Amino acid sequence: MTKNEEKEESAVERDAYPELDVLDAIYRRRSVRKYKSIPIDIDLAARLVDAAIRAPSAGNLQSWKFVYVSDRETRHKISEACFDQHWMNTAPAHIVVCSDPSKLAKFYGVRGELKYSIQECAAAIENLILAAEKYGLGTCWVGAFDENKLKSVLGIPDGVNVEAVITVGYPDEKPSEPHKYKLHEKFYIESWGAGLRDALSAMREYAWSFENKIKKKRAELKEDNSVKRAFLQDKIAEGLEKGKGFLGRVKQKIKKE
Repeated sequence: MTKNEEKEESAVERDAYPELDVLDAIYRRRSVRKYKSIPIDIDLAARLVDAAIRAPSAGNLQSWKFVYVSDRETRHKISEACFDQHWMNTAPAHIVVCSDPSKLAKFYGVRGELKYSIQECAAAIENLILAAEKYGLGTCWVGAFDENKLKSVLGIPDGVNVEAVITVGYPDEKPSEPHKYKLHEKFYIESWGAGLRDALSAMREYAWSFENKIKKKRAELKEDNSVKRAFLQDKIAEGLEKGKGFLGRVKQKIKKE
């Protein structure tokens, strides 16, 4: 593939999901460890970092710093510093996320230096990887590395901490959805351990089930648009009635609890 062809393909994939909803990006995101050999333009990397720095930060001090790396040899050294995770070499770009906690330490003491700096960099990283979804890019958040080696490779000064390395590129794999705990196992109401077991999860699963039925029927129906419209209107009305009844039962259960 020529450089011009790579640029054209890059431009096409860049706008793969121009109207991607935030929630869609959240549910689509996967950790990608195999990438196509298509370069990531610096302007595209800048868009990702620009999204990252919109994250909240303690006192708006914005302790984060980002190092973009596309050089093959440097990326290889980074993978070695990440305990020889050589799959990282398939990614055409690495973004190393750092924090400079000096200002946070000045205003918030040890808590700012050791806690807030990590929290705000994590928020920035999440922004970055969700923004990557919009452009059809895959990412992987790498947190295992020898910090001193990594700082030596990139010339990062003393007093600055390396928080993560993010691999970025166009995916050459489609990772399956990993196991996630049910919502009721992780979500409490008003106090620790309290809440309606699986109530919200049931509501979400019902919504997914209803949506899947609609999609299935859309594919099955081959009649004219009027038949499709009538079917969808009936299903929507049915769904609304069921939804009202379900919410009513949930409210009654909340009162009893």
